[in-house]
Amino acid sequence: MAKIVDLTLPVFTDLPVVPGTTRRVKIEPDMTFDTPYKRNTSRLFLHSHFCSTHIDAPKHAIEHGHSVDEYSLENNLIGEAYILDLRRAKPGSRISVADLKYALNKTPESKLKGKMLCINTGWTDRTWGTEQFFSEMISLVYPEVGDWLSELNPKGILFDCYNDNWEGFMTDQCFMNHKQILGKSIPLIEFCCNMHELYGREWKIYALPLKLRGCDGSPARVIAEQLV
Repeated sequence: MAKIVDLTLPVFTDLPVVPGTTRRVKIEPDMTFDTPYKRNTSRLFLHSHFCSTHIDAPKHAIEHGHSVDEYSLENNLIGEAYILDLRRAKPGSRISVADLKYALNKTPESKLKGKMLCINTGWTDRTWGTEQFFSEMISLVYPEVGDWLSELNPKGILFDCYNDNWEGFMTDQCFMNHKQILGKSIPLIEFCCNMHELYGREWKIYALPLKLRGCDGSPARVIAEQLV
């Protein structure tokens, strides 16, 4: 049986959120065994872009972009992985195009087309759930990295750090990298974990959002399957 690695963070009530945002998660009982219905059900209050594993659709950053349910599973959300090792990045640093090219380790850029590109800094694994995760977030140089990644044209991109202007997160300058990438319908698969387990083997990524009609993004379950 093929090995499976779960790249998904958990979801729970009062999940840590970016300070100053309204992305609070709440899971509360609806029915219980104390009611005449004798069953457990729950109400879920979730943000489409909460601080757990989720997928951005073009509609998130582009006014007339398509929604998350319009992504193609085959063309955008399932494919062979290519992992870039950025684990040398320091807290609070910005990863540059030069850093990403160095991590390619002489692999031609053309080889990344059609891959599920995994940008692994180790930041989520080390700090998610702590104040440091937000206060010293690793991010990407903008707009140069967005331009470069969109030109690579991967199927999708997995991140375990922020992929844009972290200082401008709550301003209209938030999408300095988003727009180029989402403009080519390349899904941004944010806040993944456990990507360090993918080194040294070949993997297939499955990034599956909820089929939320007309929505700008979605919580997602993201897994990797080892290829034989």
